[in-house]
Amino acid sequence: MLHSLPDCPVNNYDKEWLEKTFVWFETKLGKSFVKSKEYFIPAAYTFKYNNFSSHEAIRYFINFICVFIEFDPALIDFTILWNELPGDDEGLPDDFDVTADLNFEEESVLPVVNNEGKYVVEITEEMLSDFDGTFVSLVNQITYICLFHKKIFTFYNLHMVNYAAVLLGFGLPNANAFVRTWQWSDSRHSSWQIARNGILNHRMYGYLFALLVKYRNNTSEPWLTFLTPDVANFYTGASAFLQANNTLMQMPAHAKDEEVFIEKYFDEGGRVSTLAHVVNNKMEGHATFFYENGLLWSELIYKNDVPYTVLSNYNPFNEAVEKGSLFEGNGTLFIYRADGNLEEIETYKNGEKVKSEFFD
Repeated sequence: MLHSLPDCPVNNYDKEWLEKTFVWFETKLGKSFVKSKEYFIPAAYTFKYNNFSSHEAIRYFINFICVFIEFDPALIDFTILWNELPGDDEGLPDDFDVTADLNFEEESVLPVVNNEGKYVVEITEEMLSDFDGTFVSLVNQITYICLFHKKIFTFYNLHMVNYAAVLLGFGLPNANAFVRTWQWSDSRHSSWQIARNGILNHRMYGYLFALLVKYRNNTSEPWLTFLTPDVANFYTGASAFLQANNTLMQMPAHAKDEEVFIEKYFDEGGRVSTLAHVVNNKMEGHATFFYENGLLWSELIYKNDVPYTVLSNYNPFNEAVEKGSLFEGNGTLFIYRADGNLEEIETYKNGEKVKSEFFD
């Protein structure tokens, strides 16, 4: 009797990235750490607080997260970002700080540090009523600070932060709180909102958990029973796929920074429009652009957020079109509209754009 092989629950790009990133973290964190790190299971803990309604409660959970990932909680401070500065008569707890003396630039990709030299995590007013979302946000912020402090990270990348949180033991709350909902109402109106929390999706979490369990060679990990049904289904599918394909034997021996520190950009319809290696908010290295129909649009190599070498151009029908001569900062770059018609020809010299010619 013939049996078909199990399907992989993630696309080829996400599969390759998840596997390369696993190897990258294994090198940075150490094999023994990845194999043995305790996993956080909320049901196994009785917390002193069940909300974030006081200074003490916030401090309590910050300390808990820091200790769990083996980072000094004395290095962490926090601030609350209010929509409007609360007045004295609004009944807020006396220990809530509403101002912060911080040193950071707008759009900073480095951790915020206050005048006492402590890293600062931020909590918004909306987060105070969402326990799971706030807990996960603190996990991700502290994860980044921890890895930055240890010089494993040198800049912020949410893909990598979400991934690191899994390996540091907080995969369960991250995966289960991936989708967040809010609702509000008053005497005349009501509304609701749904949003994603982080970058990794349910399929990617399922595949990552399967990689981790196979790597640890322990299918009886107790935390697996606490996954939400959708993540658990993708984990089951990924486990069957890995078992059938022996993926761990096929994973790369090494992974470069530019292969794992990738940013995904989405269009208004939620489709991936750009994949790029980004350093400090600037494209650096390979970037791939896609049409709304998912087909390849263009591939370039960037240097300091400027096109440096053009690799390919395609029209919306997957046909190669003129790309220009740009190579290592010199030459022309052909830019096309979403309908496939030529929009602009840019000319570069020594890494700088010196001319633009537009077409109707």
